[in-house]
Amino acid sequence: MEEFHLASIEQAIISIIILIIIAIDLSRTFRRSMLRFRLLAFIVINIFYLTFNFIIDDINIYDSGSKYLICSIWIIYYSLEISLRASLFLCMEYLMRSKISISTNIEYVCLIFHFITLFLIISTPFTHLIFYVGKDLKIVYMPLYFLVDFTSYFYLIISVLRGIYCAIITPNKKEKRIYILMLIFLAIPYVTLFSELDLWDATTAISILIFYLIIQHENISKDPLTNLNDRTYLNQDIEKMLASNLRKRTALLMIDGDHFKQINDNYGHLEGDKSLIRLAKAITEGTKNLRFVSTARYGGDEFVVCFVESYDREAEVVASRISSKLKELNIMSNSGYEFNVSIGIAKYDDTIKNAKDFIKAADAKLYDIKNSREN
Repeated sequence: MEEFHLASIEQAIISIIILIIIAIDLSRTFRRSMLRFRLLAFIVINIFYLTFNFIIDDINIYDSGSKYLICSIWIIYYSLEISLRASLFLCMEYLMRSKISISTNIEYVCLIFHFITLFLIISTPFTHLIFYVGKDLKIVYMPLYFLVDFTSYFYLIISVLRGIYCAIITPNKKEKRIYILMLIFLAIPYVTLFSELDLWDATTAISILIFYLIIQHENISKDPLTNLNDRTYLNQDIEKMLASNLRKRTALLMIDGDHFKQINDNYGHLEGDKSLIRLAKAITEGTKNLRFVSTARYGGDEFVVCFVESYDREAEVVASRISSKLKELNIMSNSGYEFNVSIGIAKYDDTIKNAKDFIKAADAKLYDIKNSREN
């Protein structure tokens, strides 16, 4: 007879309390981000999973004599189990993938596979494709049951391979350590499946804590006014792009507000802040369809966009789109003044060795434009 197992009731209660506290803190205090959303989903599923195990741990479901109850409980259990693995995979995938070196298509493939498996589990009372409850009230596993375990190991294999790849190519030593650390904590629960040790809850809790600290780091690295990246985060992203095999298609836009000082002097600093927020929104909306992109407030009224071009002269198209979007926002704001920008565009060449060189090249283009207007 199979039994649901928790290392201890105390461990389950403590885990649930910690997860609830982290979830509340995430939902109230942290800015929106994809990692935050995925971590919240992971925490919620984990809470349901632990609670479900906690409730039925001391209940012998086979004493009920009901095939429907037994089947329903196992359907819920397997559905929560693979969903928990999937949500952990999505958190790991977001953390470990390099936005400028590998695509996110594998996520969609894995999710499609996940929902197919989930559908088969939920429909098993009618199809008997995964399992069914026999006359003796025992679970009879069918050939497609292997999909339940295969799904979990599939997530593991994909995450490990991509994590190793990211750890190899990233030039940032801190990120290398994070990738390696996460790989270790991802692999330990699966390794212990072949032993008597039950470390899934412990390593999952540590993984959640690491994700939580990373989100804190992301928020520290954000400009508080515009919610774009700060200069430090920008430099890291640029270095990633220059270290990737897509560096030859990388472009950088240096964006500078025109006559921004006059706005501050004539309308006040609060209005100046509003104009910067509009510009940040124009940049965000103008770059939202780019796959590999980093946007940042470089300082004052200067902003930077660095991305990998999908086609020739895409940088010029993006620059035009940002300017047009800013004009639309100016009209909608009814501010009484027009806030425009100048944009310098630099593209990768052999003279660019690092982020500093790239920014310097775009800055030179920017001031050429400004000087030509003045003359």
